Amino acid sequence: MENRVLILAPCGRDADVVADVLSKDGRNCLACMNAAMLNTELRGGAGTALIAEEAFAQRHAAAFPVA
Repeated sequence: MENRVLILAPCGRDADVVADVLSKDGRNCLACMNAAMLNTELRGGAGTALIAEEAFAQRHAAAFPVA
């Protein structure tokens, strides 16, 4: 799972486009539909989580755990 990239970019097709670009370089990418999905997938392991700024400004922010 260390080579897996989780992507949360909630605007339009941004997450899918980023996943397509990174996949061409041999990375295992997953476009997450929301923060809850990202949190679930993080529990399964990932090398990287790419989170667009918009995710923090929109309704997704409430789903991020507070440390």
